[in-house]
Amino acid sequence: MGDPFPYVVVNPEAGKGATRRFLPKLRKLLERRFPTGFALDVTAGRGQATELTRGALVNGSELIIAVGGDGTIHEVLNGFFDRGKLVNALSRLGILCSGTARDVVRNLNLPGTIESQLESINDGLRFVDVGYVSFCHAGGADAERLFLNDCQAGIAADVVRRVTPVLKRLGGTLAFGVGGILSAVNFRSASMSVELDGRERFEGKFLGVVVANGRFAGGGMDFAPRSLIDDGLLDLIIIRDKTVPVRLLSFPRIYAGTHLELPWILYKRAQHIRIEAAGSVELEADGELLGFLPCEIRVLPRALAVAATGKALAK
Repeated sequence: MGDPFPYVVVNPEAGKGATRRFLPKLRKLLERRFPTGFALDVTAGRGQATELTRGALVNGSELIIAVGGDGTIHEVLNGFFDRGKLVNALSRLGILCSGTARDVVRNLNLPGTIESQLESINDGLRFVDVGYVSFCHAGGADAERLFLNDCQAGIAADVVRRVTPVLKRLGGTLAFGVGGILSAVNFRSASMSVELDGRERFEGKFLGVVVANGRFAGGGMDFAPRSLIDDGLLDLIIIRDKTVPVRLLSFPRIYAGTHLELPWILYKRAQHIRIEAAGSVELEADGELLGFLPCEIRVLPRALAVAATGKALAK
């Protein structure tokens, strides 16, 4: 199974620039893995991975291999779809993760190294859910995006804004940890409403709303410990407002996955979610800032074929 010429998209800046230094070795590894040939492009800027992926799929490529961090994989994923539908019905995604956060690796339970990830490509197919979100750009225009890990409104977007490239030099876990603490101290809650599958509605002052497709986000935070990436459902965590001391004392529980036990956190599951806010509330997905509320989020069940042998995570 497999295309004679897989298409490889590389973000050289992933992993604090380590991917650029690894590129000569990567080419040799690819030559051994795909002796009949492959095509490879290196991105030069934000958003280009989406354009390159879509162009390759339109031209008949079926196996697209994303080389980079969660942000690169997010961009490549968005090249697979147009208005929520696959550009190429035979397409499949290979992942070589060289970034700092590595939540995609955790959520798909992939091997830890690029070498082992490369060996697993095409050994089997796994069909996983994809999240689809429509939202409002900063300029006011409507937009849409696909996500693999998570989509969050409120405090998580503030964390993403604080995790600068300089901070990422500390590594994904520490960078998002520092960003999370800074946001816990400084972020102000907002009045939001959340509607689930058109039948349940929750309103109040919320720190944030987490819509999780995968279990992990934020460089290893166990945001949705009950989530499965192929169950056809999105896991929803609503975080009610609390004082700064309570926020800080509770923050470590996110890494352990025990925060769902807190009385001021609401946990639900749904397929279609709408989030609105009284003021300006920012939105992020897979660690990438998108725009602002209101937004609508729905799950595309088992919509993406991943060319890997990663196993499902246990609940």
